[in-house]
Amino acid sequence: MSVDHDSIKANDLLVEGKRLHDAGNYEEAVASFDKAIEIKPKFADVWSSKGDALRRLKKYDEAVASFDKALELKPKNADVWMNKGIVLGRFLERNDDAIACYDKAIEIDPKNAMTWNHKGNALSWNKPSDDAIACYDKAIEIDPEQAVFWTNKGLVLVRLKKYEESIA
Repeated sequence: MSVDHDSIKANDLLVEGKRLHDAGNYEEAVASFDKAIEIKPKFADVWSSKGDALRRLKKYDEAVASFDKALELKPKNADVWMNKGIVLGRFLERNDDAIACYDKAIEIDPKNAMTWNHKGNALSWNKPSDDAIACYDKAIEIDPEQAVFWTNKGLVLVRLKKYEESIA
């Protein structure tokens, strides 16, 4: 049995990049991810991690491109769809595209409460709606201990002038 030294080296660079990312050294993390990509260009996890580091560096278009490459290689990765949605919605103000990403993530993993929360945020940015409330309700149903879900729902209820519900 032969050892795939390239895969081992690329994985080591991924681990090193994640360590650098976690330490807040995003430029160095991207450099480590790029080295891994040179060795193994079809390593979806590296592309995804690079996208997150690029987001932290406020290189949003590059982050989306990196997430797109990760999804091209591994299209059923709900977390990457969610992270792409975050960048599109929160930073590039492309809410419709963000919501499409959240829908894809939910289709793949309907039990990810954070995706439901992010979709609720995207739905409420331009105009608060009952659809946003439904997303927060789903997030709360999945993970009732997350205070941020309750807070987000309450804020949208206030914007909808549903004060009694927001207090509850």
